[in-house]
Amino acid sequence: MKATYLGFTRSAGISKKTNKPYDICKLFAALPLAPGPETQGSQGTEYQMEPSLMPKLHGVAVGTEIELEMHTVMRYGEQQQQIASITLGPMARKTV
Repeated sequence: MKATYLGFTRSAGISKKTNKPYDICKLFAALPLAPGPETQGSQGTEYQMEPSLMPKLHGVAVGTEIELEMHTVMRYGEQQQQIASITLGPMARKTV
């Protein structure tokens, strides 16, 4: 699925409740809305992703076109979409 990169967050540490480690990574992207008489533009969304994908995003400029491959995972008893892979578009921009 094609998207426009907006940013990411990462929160890692040790849970105070369970004393177990956690590493939560989220990607923020804008997806184009389906064209129609009452719609225009893009919609922002967030997706969970594996920490192993983070290095691919370091230095990528906001607004860069990316391709996301998704898969379904079970989290807290619910099916959720999670990013399986990220491909940078041919015009990918890196920040300094």
